[in-house]
Amino acid sequence: MNPTDVPGREERTATLRVILGEMTDQDRSLTARFRADEQRAEGTLQLPDGREVMLVAERDNTQANEFLVEARRYGFQALYEVVSVSGGDRKWITLRQRAYLSCIYLPEDTPLLIDLSDDVLREHQLDGLSPDALAGQLAVEFLAAQDGRAITRPQSARMRVPDDLLHGPHLAFFTLLERPGVGSRPGTPFSTGSGIRLWARRRAADLMLEEGILRCVRIFEHRTLREDAARMRLLQGYIRFGTGEHLARIRSQTRKAVLESLTRPHSYLAGWGYYLELERRLVFEEAANVGTVRYHSYKLDVDGDGLRLEFKLTTPLPEGFLGRALDLDAAAEAPDRDDSGHWRFPPDLKRAGTMERADRQTSRLITYLDYQPDFESLPPEQNGFLMLSLIGDERRMERRSAALETVSGGAVSVRPKGDPRLVGSRLATLGELLETGRAGAFETRSRDAAVTTALREHLGRDLTRDQREALDIALNTPDIALIQGPPGTGKTTVIRALVLRLMERAQERGEQMRVLVTSYQHDAVDNAIQGLEVNGLPPQRVGGKSGLAHEERHRQLYKWIEDRKKYCDGVLEQLPDDPLRARARELAHRLDRYRFDWDLQDPRALPAAVALAEETLLTNAGHISLSRTEAVRDVCQKAHTHSIQAAAALSVFPDSEDANLKSRLNALLAQQRVLVEAFADDGQFQADRLRRFLSRNGAYLGGVADREDIHNALQAVAMQQDTPPDSETWEAYVRSIRILQGDDAEENGEETSQTTAERPLTATILEQLDAIVDDLLDSAQAGYGAIADAVQYFREEIGDLARTRRMVEEYGSITAGTCQQIAEQATEYDFVIIDEAARAMPLDLLIPMVRGRRIVLVGDHQQLPQILEDQAVQEYSATKGVEDAAMLQQSLFQRLYEIFTDPKRNEGQPRRAFRLRTGFRMHPVISRLVSEQFYDNDVEAGCSADERDHGLPLYGGKPLVWLDIPRSRGGESRGQSKTRQVEVDAVVVEAERILKHAPQYTIGIIAYYERQAALLRTRIRELPLELSQKIEVGTVDSFQGKEFDVVLLSTVRSNGERSDDEDARRRRVGFLSLKNRLCVSLSRARRLLIVCGDAETVAPPIPALDALYRRCLGGEEGWYISYA
Repeated sequence: MNPTDVPGREERTATLRVILGEMTDQDRSLTARFRADEQRAEGTLQLPDGREVMLVAERDNTQANEFLVEARRYGFQALYEVVSVSGGDRKWITLRQRAYLSCIYLPEDTPLLIDLSDDVLREHQLDGLSPDALAGQLAVEFLAAQDGRAITRPQSARMRVPDDLLHGPHLAFFTLLERPGVGSRPGTPFSTGSGIRLWARRRAADLMLEEGILRCVRIFEHRTLREDAARMRLLQGYIRFGTGEHLARIRSQTRKAVLESLTRPHSYLAGWGYYLELERRLVFEEAANVGTVRYHSYKLDVDGDGLRLEFKLTTPLPEGFLGRALDLDAAAEAPDRDDSGHWRFPPDLKRAGTMERADRQTSRLITYLDYQPDFESLPPEQNGFLMLSLIGDERRMERRSAALETVSGGAVSVRPKGDPRLVGSRLATLGELLETGRAGAFETRSRDAAVTTALREHLGRDLTRDQREALDIALNTPDIALIQGPPGTGKTTVIRALVLRLMERAQERGEQMRVLVTSYQHDAVDNAIQGLEVNGLPPQRVGGKSGLAHEERHRQLYKWIEDRKKYCDGVLEQLPDDPLRARARELAHRLDRYRFDWDLQDPRALPAAVALAEETLLTNAGHISLSRTEAVRDVCQKAHTHSIQAAAALSVFPDSEDANLKSRLNALLAQQRVLVEAFADDGQFQADRLRRFLSRNGAYLGGVADREDIHNALQAVAMQQDTPPDSETWEAYVRSIRILQGDDAEENGEETSQTTAERPLTATILEQLDAIVDDLLDSAQAGYGAIADAVQYFREEIGDLARTRRMVEEYGSITAGTCQQIAEQATEYDFVIIDEAARAMPLDLLIPMVRGRRIVLVGDHQQLPQILEDQAVQEYSATKGVEDAAMLQQSLFQRLYEIFTDPKRNEGQPRRAFRLRTGFRMHPVISRLVSEQFYDNDVEAGCSADERDHGLPLYGGKPLVWLDIPRSRGGESRGQSKTRQVEVDAVVVEAERILKHAPQYTIGIIAYYERQAALLRTRIRELPLELSQKIEVGTVDSFQGKEFDVVLLSTVRSNGERSDDEDARRRRVGFLSLKNRLCVSLSRARRLLIVCGDAETVAPPIPALDALYRRCLGGEEGWYISYA
């Protein structure tokens, strides 16, 4: 090895006895060339596995053999503890390798405070140590300076320890405690808490987290680190030992500094807090302006799944109630104003439903509530007030307020369910990251591989280079990671890969992992988790769109259930069936059907049970025990005897001289197969036997036995070729048997039922048949039959939706829901993944963010922006100034992305942001246009022109088209939401032309105004169904995240405004010029993008449209069509 070149040092060869993994007793002596003297040795050492580390050892004259030396590592996390340094010409330095899983960094303004409990102080007072002396001794014993030097006690009064050693930064080893340590005393806080264990050479200290301070509750000697070495972690930063009063002072100072930084008047979070106050006040003012109406009473009626309420009013209806389908609340008191003049609404609001009708003449108001609440949730019965609903707004703002308070107050909690973390399950540095984009404390650990063989197999393909890098940053983030995904770059693929990789890593480590996948909108949530399964279970979907049917709200779970059922059916089809199990299942099915078809009060139930029993004995002969067979025959014989006696008592036949004929008739009637399943065996044979008997003896018996219609019915069923017979023949046969048995109530003019003697016979037969099912199953051999039963049982169990939802909730690892609805969950998560994060305002993003220990934001700030209340923004600007209000217009995603990608602002921080740069959706020509106009040419096409060629005999085969419809053909309409009929006509014509040539294509029609979209929807609905079902119409706000083969964009604006000033430009094109919306509009098409509009009006003032227009005029990449 080449020695480290340090001038003035004598070069010596030092032998280092390096203990590599002391816990496995792999002691090895290695020799390296070192420059060494009495005070210092440094050099390079190559370990057996090829790793190379640099060692620096400083020898202190007072204490030479207890300090740490850092190995400057290359992809390796370890420190080396100097065990001993020998004298002589040859230096023997014995080191102990101390590897660690991860490192937690602690900044100076938030040090880790370790308080000495009363028990620890009393125990050491016996040694004559004061609290301050004990704190100093523990610092020397458990801590080292961050540069590797020892913290040593002065040997005399004239010697002092350097301040940098006393005050930090420090190093210390610890492990997580998942249960109280051995010997912890009942009644101490630690006996029910969670914390960490610090390790020194000979002793360990148990610390419990309590109100921001780790309290030292026990110090004990240990014999070995063998059991804990594999779980060791490193603390690096500022650590203080002390007593309660001293630490409280430090904590108060640092806490104040942190809180001031988070809540200063011009801070980021404080600004959003002020916005929330404005929004709350504006919501209340709107409700107050709508007004209230008093009612005397109401009546309610159940209507479907909901309630219809009719209120009797005692005050006139305010104007604000008229002509509007308002959502209403009810309360016992009316709203009023507080001392500051702000509106104050009663706290006991109840949902009163959506207003359907209001009649001033009759003083009636009718609402519909789309669910049935419990009694306590109904409006007050008498003398209440109706007002604009605030419950939804209040709940939304309360969720935002709670999240904002949590992060602004720096709230930290310990992870529940016995899985403690040093800073709890939520991210302690979240407020600091949101304010500054930097974290003074962050945890590092050896990086896990982003892509594994198992992940590739699960995804069915490999990830691109960009996707792998994005996954690596997200997977290994210490706190927050951002993934910017321009259109079509595979953001959803990265999300799915991250979830699967997290679960794979958790299984490797034997850890429990909870992951939340959330987004601003329901569609984005459903898209992110579509088809996602972990350990065979789908994600737990929280909430859902209101107004949807139950099946639609839980469609992913329903799909999972149906897929599992199909899988079970496939397994069952492939398994060889056990004959006895098949017989048992068939008999069990027929018994279920019997119990469903027959009421035991019905006199026909006994003959049917007898027929089923006799058939069972016949078809399962040899598989039923002799005793069971005899028992069944005995009860059937009793039933036959009873039927003969009952028939004899009936008056359907006149008295005859031959009683034997009646007995023979009753016996034949008992043999008739009046169940379809039984008829298939020997039903025709038995029917023909009865027909022939009546032909010979009917005249002699007389009565119904000689009826021609009965004879014809028996002959028809006996001669029927089909089995079972057709319905008309079958009904005539069954009715004839009932008449002959005297059971037809209509025929006999009276109602009949089983007698008290018949019911026990029927019940006994059913009991015996149930026992035969059990006997057959017991006789069946184990093996494939047992597997089949287990599969069948699972198939039936998952059909219970409520039970399956509980199973997913209890055993699943993935939860999914919108940012707002996830607030109803009390769970805290290891990872929170937020899709479409750039669309959500910070107050909504905070709701899931405060629940996560690590956070991954996925989105694109170049697409649709966050939605804010315009009036709140205006008031904010008027109060705080335009410069401060500009903060509101920037999404949190964009704010963090710009900080995380700025090298100067991100210096000394881990890499937290990445942009995906390869798009797979669009034709390369469309992709280049989007990349040039919105992404600084930083996005490349991942598919070829051939792959995205539209193949239509139209538009010269080009992927870009401009249909130029000048103002002379008709301009835009007046009003705020504009229309242009000539564009509607042109767009519909082009859509029909395209689908005529390519009926398999999907078409998206984007209009920039809702009224234009409404006109287009009306026209599209008039097309044949096979065309209209291929077309989706909407405004740009509803199209983010979607893609189509062809997109037609209706620009609408067409006017004579041509001035260049900003106001004129706004009058000319309106919000058509907003880059975010243009980015979405131009990036939805896979193969063909068509712009329909007045080029003279919209192209010059909008760079992106102008670039597209020029490409179409040029003819190389686009096609120009004039509608002049």
